[in-house]
Amino acid sequence: MDPECYRCGECCSAMGTVYHVTADWGDYAFVLRNRYTGAVYEVTVDADKIALFEDRAIFADIPDACPFLRFEQGGSLASCTIHRTRPDVCREVFCNRVLIFSPSGRRAGHFINDRTVDAGDPALSSLLEVWRRDLEGLDDARWMPEVIRRLEAAGYRVMGPGVHQPPQIRV
Repeated sequence: MDPECYRCGECCSAMGTVYHVTADWGDYAFVLRNRYTGAVYEVTVDADKIALFEDRAIFADIPDACPFLRFEQGGSLASCTIHRTRPDVCREVFCNRVLIFSPSGRRAGHFINDRTVDAGDPALSSLLEVWRRDLEGLDDARWMPEVIRRLEAAGYRVMGPGVHQPPQIRV
């Protein structure tokens, strides 16, 4: 994966609405079509990811996921099973998300922008609600650093461009 990728899978979780498999040539070779631009790509599942590709359980939880997105290590690391032959747009995407991991190492949420957190974890939501009044008076430049400071003091790990290196993700 690219150094900028934290393998969260967010960028690929709705790409099934963009890319459609138009042909299965066998031997894990496919033709993809971009529904918006009409661009066509010939892709092949990476040899070391064939077994991972065979597991289609992801679509029960993320029905709009890219047809080639899968998760490894108990669901904590996203993998592109066509990484070597992926479409150009996938090569150009760089992660710009600041992610929040719980004290146990599970993904708990992410910053949508400089003043908004999407908390998928109830414990994180509760903390943010407790802190809400204190944070309201902060200007834009101080808001995110203060939230990060509080999260880290509470045992959370925060990572993303310009923040920290990725945490050791535990399953």
